[in-house]
Amino acid sequence: MSAFFATTWFLWWLFALVIIAWWSWRMFSGHDGRPHKPSAHWKSLYRQALVERDESKIGVRIQEAEGAILLELATQVFRRDDTRRTALQEALNNLDRLRQSPSRISDETRAA
Repeated sequence: MSAFFATTWFLWWLFALVIIAWWSWRMFSGHDGRPHKPSAHWKSLYRQALVERDESKIGVRIQEAEGAILLELATQVFRRDDTRRTALQEALNNLDRLRQSPSRISDETRAA
């Protein structure tokens, strides 16, 4: 029996790789019948960064919001919903503009 496993080790590794790939696809693609629930966490951190008035805290708020947005973008890798990715990218762009000129951000962008 051990001679059988010794000669077919490549097939066993290939089988394990296929199982892991299938499991990863089911976990991260969202095609398992369950709808993806959007994370509200990044939105709350994004809003906190936009309304922060204290110049000493705004950098930390921006970093927290960017981290949460990047995590949410990572969950969108296998999804087909371009509108959600576009919204996340726009939020990152707004945070970048906020970082570059926090005192000149318009009220219109803060309201978003």
